[in-house]
Amino acid sequence: AGACKLQVVLDLHGNPGGENGLRPCGREKKDWTWKEWRQEETLECLRQIASRYKEVEHVTGIQVCNEPSPAIPAAVLCDFYEKSVEVIRDAGMSPQNVCVVLPIFTQWRMREISRLWLERGNIHKYDNVAWDIHFYHDFHSAWSMLSHEQHVAVLQDEARELTHLHASMVGEWSASRPGGYNEEQVKDFAQKQVIAYNHSSHGWFFWNWHDYSFYDKWDMENGVFGNGRLPEAISDLKSEYLVSQWNNNPLGVPSSAPAGSLAMLV
Repeated sequence: AGACKLQVVLDLHGNPGGENGLRPCGREKKDWTWKEWRQEETLECLRQIASRYKEVEHVTGIQVCNEPSPAIPAAVLCDFYEKSVEVIRDAGMSPQNVCVVLPIFTQWRMREISRLWLERGNIHKYDNVAWDIHFYHDFHSAWSMLSHEQHVAVLQDEARELTHLHASMVGEWSASRPGGYNEEQVKDFAQKQVIAYNHSSHGWFFWNWHDYSFYDKWDMENGVFGNGRLPEAISDLKSEYLVSQWNNNPLGVPSSAPAGSLAMLV
């Protein structure tokens, strides 16, 4: 990675006991409860990882878990996040070199978790800490009810929400959504996602680089770049705004929310 001038975010994708009961954390357990999550063991894993990679220059981020269950109380989650940041910093990963990434999942908990973090004074207490948000327009039947234009309206809200967070990273997104859309709409949706997620302070990750050919909207290499759905020079989209009035707003935040969007899905 260093030879290719890539930055690396280390991600403890599956915690001991599981931060959820689903496959992304390494196993699926239908009767899982959040109290099975072994936080002390997780903190020890993070300590060892941070200690091992603290001197590696191209490691610029470490994520403490992935998609924690919405069943985990906000206070419990923030307690764990505070301990995680302290363990990682004490192990030698400094805020000057490494961002600690804390996931908010699902995206509907964004206000709840970020507000509690603010109330605890943690924005000023911990440097170079960013929220990880996964924006998928998939995995729920409600998404199939939206027109292409309504999906774009949701993207406008997502972009605005990113600007309201003190620091953020869109850790996962894809071009997939249920329903029938023509190729021009697929391309427009992918490009507008890039423009929306550029509003995060710490960048974004498309999920993923390569997948099976029949999952073309999840495959950045062949399905997205290969089909011309995004320009290979993605930097060409960097200076674009999703909402026209943002161009004249020094904060990059529209004065009012665009019509249509998240209220349909909450």
